[in-house]
Parts: sequence; C-alpha cells; structure tokens
Amino acid sequence: MTTAKVLITLFLASVLAGLLPANAETVTGKAVYEQHCLSCHQADGGGVPMMQPELWGSRRINGPDTALIDFVLGGSASLPDEERAYSNEMPGFDHLSDAELAAVLSYIRSRFENDAPAIAARDIAARRSEM
Repeated sequence: MTTAKVLITLFLASVLAGLLPANAETVTGKAVYEQHCLSCHQADGGGVPMMQPELWGSRRINGPDTALIDFVLGGSASLPDEERAYSNEMPGFDHLSDAELAAVLSYIRSRFENDAPAIAARDIAARRSEM
C-alpha cells in the first residue's frame, strides 16, 4: 500500500471513529446549530425577546453537563414552570444522534460568550441510558 493510501485510510478511519480534532467538530456543530437552532436563537445567539432566550453567557449552557444534556434532550417542557420564562417552547432534540448533540452543545459552549468544556458523544449516550 502506498503512503498516500495509508494516510487516506487513516483519515477515513478517524472520521468514522469520531477522532477528528475539535475544529472539525466545531464545523459539524455549526451545521447542526444552523439547521436546528438558528431559527429561534438567531445566527448571533441573541434569541428573540420574550419568545426565545439568548445564548450569550447562559448559565444553563455554562452549567453542569448533565443538566444541559437533559434539557436539550427533553426540551423546555422538561423544566419546572418557574423556569419557563419564554412564550415559545423548545422541543426536545432526542431525535438527533449522540454525535450531533455533542457537536452542537460543544459549539454553543464555545460561542456567544460562553466558556464551558466540550461535551462528548459518550456523555450524551450515558445520559440517554439513565433516562
């Protein structure tokens, strides 16, 4: 096997194994955000006043991994009434794969003045198994 074929094989294997560097995940996270989150939270993460919350410096986004994962899987209906301050209900995104959810949560945790660690697909899978 030539060196080029070996490199291509290793690259494809790393893609399939989810071992790409964080920048590759960020691109995927941005794509998931644009497809599933942007219409409510807007391109700049600013939300829509009284309808959808902004994502800037969010306590929920910067908070515990498990609470954020549970919230995104279950949507805003999973919150107690006193925590639902916006008129539009966020749906649960349990239909997205573990990799998609990890990518989008990691993306928003590194954008919009948020500064929290990335979330791995295995963390999503663990929470799903506990629900």
